[in-house]
Amino acid sequence: MTLLILMSTILISLIAFNNTSFLNKQAFYPYIIKRTGEWYRFVSGGFLHAGWLHLGLNMFVLYNFGSIVEKIFKLHFANLGGIVFVVYYFLAIAFSHIGSYIKHKDDNYFRSIGASGAVAACIFTVILYFPSATIYPYGIPMKAVVFGILYLALEWYLGRRGNDMVNHDAHFYGALFGLVFPMIFEPYQALIFIHEIQGIFGK
Repeated sequence: MTLLILMSTILISLIAFNNTSFLNKQAFYPYIIKRTGEWYRFVSGGFLHAGWLHLGLNMFVLYNFGSIVEKIFKLHFANLGGIVFVVYYFLAIAFSHIGSYIKHKDDNYFRSIGASGAVAACIFTVILYFPSATIYPYGIPMKAVVFGILYLALEWYLGRRGNDMVNHDAHFYGALFGLVFPMIFEPYQALIFIHEIQGIFGK
């Protein structure tokens, strides 16, 4: 399912690269959503990208982290794991846009595209299950939970500043979704997570 989503995103993004009209009709555009009820934009915008670098980075991270999340769901939901992952991914895109919609629903100039919110969700679901794992953002080794704390703090700060072209709110809310969604079905995972990070910071 991860590969299916990845290939679908690449295909749709490639179409949008050469079709501005298509991109404008699918992009997440709070001002238009409020006035036309085009709620599909909460999801469709997550399958569009601004260019090869934007697309390549998101798909690279999705492939690495999304496949792990899918395996986690297959362990817990058996044959339904793949379907649960697809539902999770679509909900992650939609949920990641909630903050931006509230903030920009009367802003005619704000638009957003990209899978970053759902990708952030995948990263943070992995962090929830493997907080003590070592990851290498920008080649720097650190515990997954440490990266998560720094990421949330930075995205929250940059989202408040709002002086660049990046939808930091989508990153922040997508990350929160990635933490909360698994705990709806497995509340005990929160206790395991807390126990593990106590061990990390207690050393």
